[in-house]
Amino acid sequence: MKYYNYKARQAGMTLIELTVVLLILIGLAGLMIPYVSGFVSKTHDATGDNNIANLNNTIQRFQVQSMKFPNNLQSLADVSGATYTELMNTNAGVYAPTTYVEGGAGNMQIMSLRSAGITSVLDLNQVAGTFNGTSATFTAAGAPVDLTMGSGSTLGVLTVGLGAETTVGTDDYASIEEHLADATGAQISHFNATCNDYVLFGIGQENEMIGKAMTDAPIHFAQQGAMGPDNNYNRFVAIFEVDKANGTGVVLAANSLPEDELGNALATADCGTSTHAAKFIGTAMLMMPPHLWGLAHSLSHTYENIANGN
Repeated sequence: MKYYNYKARQAGMTLIELTVVLLILIGLAGLMIPYVSGFVSKTHDATGDNNIANLNNTIQRFQVQSMKFPNNLQSLADVSGATYTELMNTNAGVYAPTTYVEGGAGNMQIMSLRSAGITSVLDLNQVAGTFNGTSATFTAAGAPVDLTMGSGSTLGVLTVGLGAETTVGTDDYASIEEHLADATGAQISHFNATCNDYVLFGIGQENEMIGKAMTDAPIHFAQQGAMGPDNNYNRFVAIFEVDKANGTGVVLAANSLPEDELGNALATADCGTSTHAAKFIGTAMLMMPPHLWGLAHSLSHTYENIANGN
């Protein structure tokens, strides 16, 4: 008689096998956690870079197609010349609020905007220094301000100030020109803050490009929920150079140190003999650090984060 030993089919893994699998999973988790923890930072950087580049192209394409720049961009200062209180950084050393009056003080700047096709800018929806609405971003725009000749309108505007690399009063830029050069990657000689103002307008959903060159106006992807669009202004901004002075040998304005193409400092400025049309400089983000985040600056920050493993 023969006897056979039958081994029952194993119903599950042994303890040793389970231990090996768990050790593998723990090892994989250890490898993945540093990458996952940096996803928010990487998304923040990548979406910002991409949106700035796309907006630069969109605005330039709209200008070519329409032979003008878009109306109904958002003002970031009110008619009293006060900065929008919901910006991430409202330090007076970063941005310089002011007012332009059509036919009065600031008329040259309005003429410059008008020559570029900008005849309407949305006033800031700000009351008594606090935001009037439920979202610091989505309801920031007020009524249109008419900039056509003879309107007599007052427009509150936010212009580029001196700014700083990390802390206002500690490591300020040498000039407004240097601030703009650092933000955009252009040479200092490309800018002249004695002859021109550099105005910041928010690119909101009401702007004239919607339905023509773009479907939706993007918002900045905040790295922290507390800095999101309901609590802070998260629209991107367009930077325009507007004429503010004519003549030769003009005394340099405060915080202005223009240079020639060879990098030599200019003692005075030659500002031309007629008012030029506003020029588009580029788009940027208004972040917590005390300076503009144009494409060049943003890309530099992105690659610095990658190099540091963030």
